[in-house]
Amino acid sequence: MNKHKLIALPIAIFVVANMMVPSFALADKINAEKKSELERGNKDSNFCVRLVEKDERFEKNYAEKETKLSLERNKNDKERMDGRADADKRREDRKVKTDNRFANRYQKLYEQIAKTDAEKLAVTAFKTAVETALTAKRTSVDSAVAAFRTAVNTATAARRTAIDAARTTYQTATETALKTAADQCAAGTTSATVRTNFQALIKTAKDKFEADKAAAPKVGVDVSALTEVKRTALETAQTTFQAAITKAKADLKAAFGTNQPV
Repeated sequence: MNKHKLIALPIAIFVVANMMVPSFALADKINAEKKSELERGNKDSNFCVRLVEKDERFEKNYAEKETKLSLERNKNDKERMDGRADADKRREDRKVKTDNRFANRYQKLYEQIAKTDAEKLAVTAFKTAVETALTAKRTSVDSAVAAFRTAVNTATAARRTAIDAARTTYQTATETALKTAADQCAAGTTSATVRTNFQALIKTAKDKFEADKAAAPKVGVDVSALTEVKRTALETAQTTFQAAITKAKADLKAAFGTNQPV
Protein backbone atom coordinates (compact mmCIF):
# COMPACT_ATOMS: atom_id res chain seq x y z
CA MET A 1 0.00 0.00 0.00
CA ASN A 2 2.47 2.70 -1.18
CA LYS A 3 -0.24 5.31 -1.41
CA HIS A 4 1.00 7.69 1.27
CA LYS A 5 1.80 10.54 -1.12
CA LEU A 6 -1.54 10.28 -2.89
CA ILE A 7 -3.30 10.36 0.47
CA ALA A 8 -1.05 12.95 2.08
CA LEU A 9 -1.33 15.52 -0.73
CA PRO A 10 -5.08 16.19 -0.54
CA ILE A 11 -4.90 16.03 3.24
CA ALA A 12 -2.14 18.61 3.31
CA ILE A 13 -4.13 20.89 1.03
CA PHE A 14 -7.15 20.51 3.26
CA VAL A 15 -5.27 21.15 6.49
CA VAL A 16 -3.42 24.17 5.14
CA ALA A 17 -6.65 25.56 3.79
CA ASN A 18 -8.29 25.20 7.17
CA MET A 19 -5.33 26.83 8.92
CA MET A 20 -5.26 29.91 6.71
CA VAL A 21 -6.62 32.50 9.11
CA PRO A 22 -6.52 36.02 7.62
CA SER A 23 -3.65 38.07 9.00
CA PHE A 24 -4.69 41.37 7.50
CA ALA A 25 -5.37 44.52 9.43
CA LEU A 26 -9.04 43.74 8.88
CA ALA A 27 -8.76 40.51 10.86
CA ASP A 28 -10.64 42.03 13.75
CA LYS A 29 -13.66 42.30 11.46
CA ILE A 30 -13.99 38.54 11.02
CA ASN A 31 -17.43 37.79 12.28
CA ALA A 32 -17.94 35.31 15.09
CA GLU A 33 -19.81 32.85 12.91
CA LYS A 34 -16.97 32.54 10.39
CA LYS A 35 -14.40 32.16 13.15
CA SER A 36 -16.48 29.51 14.86
CA GLU A 37 -16.82 27.61 11.59
CA LEU A 38 -13.06 27.72 11.04
CA GLU A 39 -12.31 26.49 14.55
CA ARG A 40 -14.81 23.70 14.13
CA GLY A 41 -13.19 22.76 10.84
CA ASN A 42 -9.75 22.61 12.48
CA LYS A 43 -11.11 20.41 15.23
CA ASP A 44 -12.86 18.10 12.78
CA SER A 45 -9.71 17.87 10.68
CA ASN A 46 -8.07 15.53 13.22
CA PHE A 47 -9.34 12.42 11.45
CA CYS A 48 -8.09 13.73 8.12
CA VAL A 49 -4.68 14.58 9.58
CA ARG A 50 -4.42 11.05 10.95
CA LEU A 51 -5.24 9.43 7.62
CA VAL A 52 -1.59 9.04 6.63
CA GLU A 53 -0.88 7.44 10.00
CA LYS A 54 -3.91 5.20 9.54
CA ASP A 55 -2.72 4.24 6.07
CA GLU A 56 0.70 3.31 7.45
CA ARG A 57 -0.93 1.25 10.19
CA PHE A 58 -3.06 -0.64 7.69
CA GLU A 59 0.01 -1.32 5.57
CA LYS A 60 2.04 -2.48 8.57
CA ASN A 61 -0.72 -4.79 9.80
CA TYR A 62 -1.16 -6.26 6.33
CA ALA A 63 2.59 -6.86 5.98
CA GLU A 64 2.76 -8.51 9.41
CA LYS A 65 -0.17 -10.80 8.61
CA GLU A 66 1.38 -11.60 5.23
CA THR A 67 4.61 -12.64 6.95
CA LYS A 68 2.75 -14.70 9.54
CA LEU A 69 0.69 -16.43 6.86
CA SER A 70 3.81 -17.22 4.84
CA LEU A 71 5.55 -18.70 7.88
CA GLU A 72 2.52 -20.83 8.75
CA ARG A 73 2.30 -22.13 5.20
CA ASN A 74 5.99 -22.95 5.10
CA LYS A 75 5.68 -24.77 8.42
CA ASN A 76 2.67 -26.75 7.20
CA ASP A 77 4.44 -27.63 3.97
CA LYS A 78 7.51 -28.84 5.84
CA GLU A 79 5.46 -30.93 8.25
CA ARG A 80 3.55 -32.46 5.36
CA MET A 81 6.73 -33.27 3.43
CA ASP A 82 8.44 -34.66 6.54
CA GLY A 83 5.42 -36.84 7.23
CA ARG A 84 5.47 -38.16 3.70
CA ALA A 85 9.18 -38.88 3.90
CA ASP A 86 8.65 -40.84 7.13
CA ALA A 87 5.78 -42.79 5.57
CA ASP A 88 7.90 -43.59 2.51
CA LYS A 89 10.71 -44.86 4.72
CA ARG A 90 8.37 -47.07 6.73
CA ARG A 91 6.89 -48.47 3.55
CA GLU A 92 10.34 -49.10 2.11
CA ASP A 93 11.44 -50.83 5.32
CA ARG A 94 8.41 -53.12 5.10
CA LYS A 95 9.27 -53.94 1.49
CA VAL A 96 12.80 -54.95 2.48
CA LYS A 97 11.55 -57.15 5.33
CA THR A 98 8.96 -58.79 3.10
CA ASP A 99 11.47 -59.42 0.33
CA ASN A 100 13.95 -60.93 2.79
CA ARG A 101 11.28 -63.16 4.31
CA PHE A 102 10.17 -64.49 0.94
CA ALA A 103 13.79 -64.87 -0.25
CA ASN A 104 14.55 -67.04 2.77
CA ARG A 105 11.39 -69.03 2.09
CA TYR A 106 12.29 -69.59 -1.55
CA GLN A 107 15.78 -70.74 -0.60
CA LYS A 108 14.48 -73.17 2.00
CA LEU A 109 11.88 -74.57 -0.37
CA TYR A 110 14.34 -75.01 -3.22
CA GLU A 111 17.35 -76.27 -1.27
CA GLN A 112 15.82 -78.17 1.64
CA ILE A 113 12.29 -79.25 0.77
CA ALA A 114 12.09 -79.74 -2.98
CA LYS A 115 13.32 -83.24 -3.84
CA THR A 116 12.47 -83.61 -7.50
CA ASP A 117 12.86 -81.47 -10.58
CA ALA A 118 9.08 -81.07 -10.71
CA GLU A 119 9.04 -79.77 -7.16
CA LYS A 120 11.88 -77.38 -7.90
CA LEU A 121 9.96 -76.11 -10.93
CA ALA A 122 6.95 -75.66 -8.65
CA VAL A 123 9.09 -73.58 -6.27
CA THR A 124 10.23 -71.43 -9.18
CA ALA A 125 6.60 -70.97 -10.28
CA PHE A 126 5.64 -70.11 -6.70
CA LYS A 127 8.44 -67.54 -6.52
CA THR A 128 7.32 -65.96 -9.79
CA ALA A 129 3.68 -65.83 -8.67
CA VAL A 130 4.58 -64.23 -5.33
CA GLU A 131 6.88 -61.66 -6.91
CA THR A 132 4.23 -60.81 -9.51
CA ALA A 133 1.64 -60.37 -6.76
CA LEU A 134 4.01 -58.23 -4.71
CA THR A 135 4.83 -56.02 -7.68
CA ALA A 136 1.14 -55.56 -8.50
CA LYS A 137 0.32 -54.70 -4.90
CA ARG A 138 3.18 -52.24 -4.57
CA THR A 139 2.27 -50.57 -7.84
CA SER A 140 -1.33 -50.17 -6.66
CA VAL A 141 -0.21 -48.83 -3.28
CA ASP A 142 2.26 -46.41 -4.82
CA SER A 143 -0.40 -45.17 -7.25
CA ALA A 144 -2.95 -44.71 -4.46
CA VAL A 145 -0.46 -42.82 -2.29
CA ALA A 146 0.69 -40.64 -5.19
CA ALA A 147 -2.91 -39.85 -6.18
CA PHE A 148 -3.75 -38.98 -2.58
CA ARG A 149 -0.78 -36.68 -2.22
CA THR A 150 -1.43 -34.95 -5.53
CA ALA A 151 -5.06 -34.40 -4.57
CA VAL A 152 -4.04 -32.99 -1.17
CA ASN A 153 -1.59 -30.64 -2.87
CA THR A 154 -4.32 -29.52 -5.27
CA ALA A 155 -6.82 -28.96 -2.46
CA THR A 156 -4.25 -27.02 -0.44
CA ALA A 157 -3.33 -24.86 -3.42
CA ALA A 158 -7.00 -24.19 -4.19
CA ARG A 159 -7.66 -22.93 -0.67
CA ARG A 160 -4.53 -20.81 -0.63
CA THR A 161 -5.45 -19.28 -3.98
CA ALA A 162 -8.92 -18.42 -2.69
CA ILE A 163 -7.54 -16.94 0.53
CA ASP A 164 -4.93 -14.92 -1.35
CA ALA A 165 -7.62 -13.56 -3.66
CA ALA A 166 -9.73 -12.60 -0.65
CA ARG A 167 -6.78 -10.85 0.97
CA THR A 168 -5.97 -8.95 -2.22
CA THR A 169 -9.59 -7.85 -2.56
CA TYR A 170 -9.59 -6.67 1.05
CA GLN A 171 -6.32 -4.81 0.62
CA THR A 172 -7.63 -3.06 -2.51
CA ALA A 173 -10.84 -2.15 -0.69
CA THR A 174 -8.93 -0.58 2.22
CA GLU A 175 -6.77 1.39 -0.20
CA THR A 176 -9.91 2.64 -1.91
CA ALA A 177 -11.45 3.56 1.44
CA LEU A 178 -8.35 5.53 2.44
CA LYS A 179 -8.15 7.30 -0.92
CA THR A 180 -11.85 8.13 -0.79
CA ALA A 181 -11.44 9.56 2.71
CA ALA A 182 -8.47 11.65 1.59
CA ASP A 183 -10.43 13.03 -1.37
CA GLN A 184 -13.37 13.87 0.87
CA CYS A 185 -11.07 15.64 3.31
CA ALA A 186 -9.58 17.68 0.47
CA ALA A 187 -13.08 18.57 -0.70
CA GLY A 188 -13.88 20.06 2.69
CA THR A 189 -16.19 17.32 3.96
CA THR A 190 -16.35 17.37 7.74
CA SER A 191 -14.12 14.93 9.55
CA ALA A 192 -17.10 13.32 11.26
CA THR A 193 -18.71 12.56 7.91
CA VAL A 194 -15.45 11.34 6.40
CA ARG A 195 -14.90 9.08 9.39
CA THR A 196 -18.41 7.63 9.16
CA ASN A 197 -18.05 6.98 5.45
CA PHE A 198 -14.61 5.46 5.98
CA GLN A 199 -15.81 3.10 8.70
CA ALA A 200 -18.70 1.97 6.50
CA LEU A 201 -16.33 1.15 3.65
CA ILE A 202 -13.96 -0.73 5.96
CA LYS A 203 -16.85 -2.71 7.47
CA THR A 204 -18.04 -3.68 4.01
CA ALA A 205 -14.50 -4.75 3.10
CA LYS A 206 -14.15 -6.83 6.28
CA ASP A 207 -17.55 -8.48 5.83
CA LYS A 208 -16.67 -9.47 2.27
CA PHE A 209 -13.30 -10.77 3.39
CA GLU A 210 -14.90 -12.99 6.03
CA ALA A 211 -17.48 -14.21 3.51
CA ASP A 212 -14.77 -14.98 0.95
CA LYS A 213 -12.77 -16.90 3.57
CA ALA A 214 -15.84 -18.90 4.55
CA ALA A 215 -16.47 -19.74 0.89
CA ALA A 216 -12.88 -20.90 0.29
CA PRO A 217 -12.40 -24.67 -0.21
CA LYS A 218 -11.94 -26.57 3.06
CA VAL A 219 -8.83 -28.74 2.90
CA GLY A 220 -9.91 -30.78 5.91
CA VAL A 221 -13.16 -31.81 4.25
CA ASP A 222 -11.38 -32.67 1.01
CA VAL A 223 -8.68 -34.67 2.80
CA SER A 224 -11.27 -36.74 4.65
CA ALA A 225 -12.84 -37.80 1.37
CA LEU A 226 -9.44 -38.40 -0.23
CA THR A 227 -8.32 -40.51 2.73
CA GLU A 228 -11.35 -42.75 2.27
CA VAL A 229 -10.53 -43.18 -1.43
CA LYS A 230 -6.95 -44.09 -0.56
CA ARG A 231 -8.05 -46.52 2.14
CA THR A 232 -10.36 -48.31 -0.29
CA ALA A 233 -7.59 -48.55 -2.88
CA LEU A 234 -5.15 -49.98 -0.33
CA GLU A 235 -7.69 -52.52 0.90
CA THR A 236 -8.39 -53.61 -2.67
CA ALA A 237 -4.67 -54.01 -3.34
CA GLN A 238 -4.23 -56.09 -0.18
CA THR A 239 -7.25 -58.28 -0.97
CA THR A 240 -5.99 -58.92 -4.50
CA PHE A 241 -2.53 -59.72 -3.15
CA GLN A 242 -3.83 -62.15 -0.55
CA ALA A 243 -5.90 -63.94 -3.18
CA ALA A 244 -2.84 -64.30 -5.42
CA ILE A 245 -0.71 -65.61 -2.54
CA THR A 246 -3.40 -68.10 -1.52
CA LYS A 247 -3.53 -69.47 -5.06
CA ALA A 248 0.27 -69.63 -5.30
CA LYS A 249 0.42 -71.63 -2.07
CA ALA A 250 -2.34 -73.96 -3.23
CA ASP A 251 -0.54 -74.59 -6.52
CA LEU A 252 2.71 -75.27 -4.65
CA LYS A 253 1.03 -77.74 -2.30
CA ALA A 254 -0.58 -79.52 -5.21
CA ALA A 255 2.78 -79.86 -6.95
CA PHE A 256 4.43 -81.29 -3.85
CA GLY A 257 1.72 -83.85 -3.16
CA THR A 258 2.35 -85.55 0.15
CA ASN A 259 5.64 -83.71 0.65
CA GLN A 260 3.89 -80.59 1.88
CA PRO A 261 6.17 -77.51 1.82
CA VAL A 262 3.89 -74.97 3.49
